[in-house]
Amino acid sequence: MTILITGAAGRTSGYVLKALLASDNVKPADLRLLVRSEDAIQKVQFRHQQLPRSSFVVADYLETSTLGPALRGVDIAFHNAPGFSPLESAMGIALIDAAKEAGVKHLVYCSVLFPVLSKLLNHDIKRV
Repeated sequence: MTILITGAAGRTSGYVLKALLASDNVKPADLRLLVRSEDAIQKVQFRHQQLPRSSFVVADYLETSTLGPALRGVDIAFHNAPGFSPLESAMGIALIDAAKEAGVKHLVYCSVLFPVLSKLLNHDIKRV
């Protein structure tokens, strides 16, 4: 079973990654970690030295040519969109479309809680 975690260098996805690595049922080889830069790979590997470079894929949420290969062979995908991005919806749709195309069996979509609270831009943008 292969599990993809998007935004693997971020706080929320970092908690998911930590929990999975602590599980007896998941091994580092079961994980594919989507990040947006080589710097992000170094950041995650510093925290989780058991993760080989081969666990990582650099992709752009809005570039389908990078999402397809990232999702190929994935059974479960955990998607946590970048915070405060006005393009969060487009990124989510692109990821969902790529996941369908790749045959991902299960998708967990993590997004903001209480988007009706408009004091934060990333909340307000979702009400449009």
